[in-house]
Amino acid sequence: MVIHGDEVARRHKEDLKKLPDDPEKGLYLQQWLRKKEIVFARMNPAQKLIIVDACQKLGHIVAVTGDGVNDSPAIEKANIGIAMGSGSDVAKDVADMILLTDDFTSIVIGVEQGRIIFDNLKKSIVYTLTSNVPEIVPFVIYIIGQLPLPLTTVLILFIDVGSDLWPAISFAYEPAELDIMKRKPRSPERDLLVGRKTIMFAYLQLGIIEGFAGMFAYFSVMADYGFKPMNLFYYAFEKGCLNEGDLRLFDWTTMKDKDTDVRIFYGCTKVTNRELSSDGFYVPQKDTLDTVSDISGKPVRYTSEALKYAQSSFWVSVVVTQWADLLACKTRSLSLSEHGMTNHQAWYALAFETCMAVVMMYVPFLNEPLGTRKLDVRHFGVNAFPFFMILLCYDEVRKYLMHYFCKFEKNKKPYFSWLYSNTFY
Repeated sequence: MVIHGDEVARRHKEDLKKLPDDPEKGLYLQQWLRKKEIVFARMNPAQKLIIVDACQKLGHIVAVTGDGVNDSPAIEKANIGIAMGSGSDVAKDVADMILLTDDFTSIVIGVEQGRIIFDNLKKSIVYTLTSNVPEIVPFVIYIIGQLPLPLTTVLILFIDVGSDLWPAISFAYEPAELDIMKRKPRSPERDLLVGRKTIMFAYLQLGIIEGFAGMFAYFSVMADYGFKPMNLFYYAFEKGCLNEGDLRLFDWTTMKDKDTDVRIFYGCTKVTNRELSSDGFYVPQKDTLDTVSDISGKPVRYTSEALKYAQSSFWVSVVVTQWADLLACKTRSLSLSEHGMTNHQAWYALAFETCMAVVMMYVPFLNEPLGTRKLDVRHFGVNAFPFFMILLCYDEVRKYLMHYFCKFEKNKKPYFSWLYSNTFY
């Protein structure tokens, strides 16, 4: 449909005679704008402004190009005002984008770059938020279940400003996804940089998996050094004694009780509500039975040193699952196999946080101030690797199903599945 400016003037004049609350008021313009293809020709500045306003009322994101003073009202009103580099200063002042070369193809490039920046910011935010869950879970369980603290604040600090720093920055170098220009313009009201879906995806999906990975590493290491998982509950705030009348809490955090056998300390049946006999503990496996701490110089089994090993393994498990988090966050909708791994900064970031984990665990003079220990090989990320695969596979399956259940009908808006509506952050 082609509409001449005279026709717009005539219909607008008739429209002005209608009452403000008349449902037919302005309807003619909205009916025109619902056509698949429409051209307005020979428009004056006021008519351009009317057209922009009508498009916005229909929920469209409007871009207006122009170079003269007459175009400036519509350029200012539009969501994206675009002025020519050779145009008037008035048009340039009110525009959001200026085409220095007067080449309209630059608009597409500019929109694409804007979408890439927005996408990469979202990816970096989701990646950073995800590690908050395995950082919070240990303290929640410590307070509710009264376990010896699975992760220290020092190690949390090394996640936030250490191992996660370079990977989060690497998303700035992430190339565009293949379908980035096929997406509809985002809604300024719903599609926010950090919204409901972003929080749900980071905390309630990826974050939960990482939290399970950390706690599994914690319980498995403690079990290898003789502690049954169920017996660990209420240990943190339960009193015991070594000598008659020496009723106190066991010191899990410092080196005070590093040589104390927990079985003896909690075996004080006069002051505890539960019987802790030898049946309440595992016999450590052969390869951990004779493990001697480099810090205390004593066997690790049944002592507070076992907690240091468990905390170290918890921290490494977060690093391992953050590998999968980085790979999952590289794309918002496409499979990683389609997108590829062309971002070299991401590879460098993965290598950096891996090397950082090795240094923190195996450089002797760092162990005591950081509270880390030299882990057995099977405790260094091996117990977290299944969760690495679960997280990565979950995200790939989610992306596949998200596209598989999308339904497109001719001349109708696409109907997206529940999965797309609630997980496409």
